[in-house]
Amino acid sequence: KRLAVAPGSFCGACSKLYGERRGKRMRNGMSSMKLWLARFALSGLRAMSFCFGVFIMTNAIVAMRDGGVDSNLWWIDLRKLPGTVGVLALFGMSVVLLGFALKPKIDGRIRMFRLCAAGAFALWTLGDAAVILGMMADGRLPAWNAPFSAAVGAFFVAFLVGIAKAPAILKTLDHAPRSLRTELVGAALGAGLFFMLIPIGVMATFGKTDYRIGPAPDEQSLAVVFGAGVYKDGTPSLALSDRTMTGVELYKEGVASKLFFSGGPGRGATHETQAMRKLALDAGVPDEAIVLDPEGLSTWATAKHTVSLVEASTPAPKHVFAVSHGYHLPRVELAFQMYGLDVLTVPATETRPLARRHYFALREVAGFWAYWGRRAIS
Repeated sequence: KRLAVAPGSFCGACSKLYGERRGKRMRNGMSSMKLWLARFALSGLRAMSFCFGVFIMTNAIVAMRDGGVDSNLWWIDLRKLPGTVGVLALFGMSVVLLGFALKPKIDGRIRMFRLCAAGAFALWTLGDAAVILGMMADGRLPAWNAPFSAAVGAFFVAFLVGIAKAPAILKTLDHAPRSLRTELVGAALGAGLFFMLIPIGVMATFGKTDYRIGPAPDEQSLAVVFGAGVYKDGTPSLALSDRTMTGVELYKEGVASKLFFSGGPGRGATHETQAMRKLALDAGVPDEAIVLDPEGLSTWATAKHTVSLVEASTPAPKHVFAVSHGYHLPRVELAFQMYGLDVLTVPATETRPLARRHYFALREVAGFWAYWGRRAIS
């Protein structure tokens, strides 16, 4: 008789316990899966907010310190505002992001301020995206591409929702067992996404946008063409040929009055700059319109030598164009920002896609943060 009753009693106790826990979860309005997803998503959003806040504040401080170009221009253009107001807005947004990351459960005026700031930045960045799309529609930018500010605007919309929902979510999570592992995994994924998506997003948007400006009469302009590989027999690689011919195209269109070929030694006896010069001469560019930089051994070196050439030129070039492949152009922009020169980037017209383009793009993720960090600490 005891054997017959005990299993039933045990099952009844389990059923009662399960029913109590399920009822508590239902009273809280969230199932165990929804609780896990809420904790995971909130941890990821807080980590991304922290990284983005540090990124914005660092960019603003570095630009104020060295007088160069603010890297925040990639995602928002506040140049319509007075200088001090724009800087204060950036610092304010970084404080909002960092504050949400460290203490998301805040009600009252602070929460309202966060909501207003996130909403204002979402509208501004989406407005920037609309301006760029308008320039593409008018033909002022020769190619269609998605603006990076549109993706940032989408982030701020998600951030706005996170601020609005965080207090209720956290109140519910207070009644659930804490899962430190879930929070750590969510935070690690959020931070990892930030460090991957910023350079990849810039490469996919900014790197593919052609910022060439039509020719103006009686104005000098310079096109800086970055070198690439040359084979042992002196044959230029596909990347070098495409970059050089894009520079030649700028010259023939009258966009650039001089071509600055910068590179290093090839695999054989032929230097990269000599191979670029030969391609340009064969295409009909006169030799007096070509300047060689055989010491352009890195992107930093090319940027430094370009700035020296611009400062020594009389008259100084009205515009400086930087020609390379799209995946490389964000790092090119960082290098020129280091020396206070805001260049107009032009992606190379590709004869066909490079075989190792995905490897080059992934390598540029590390290169992007290395150059960003180098400017920050130099």
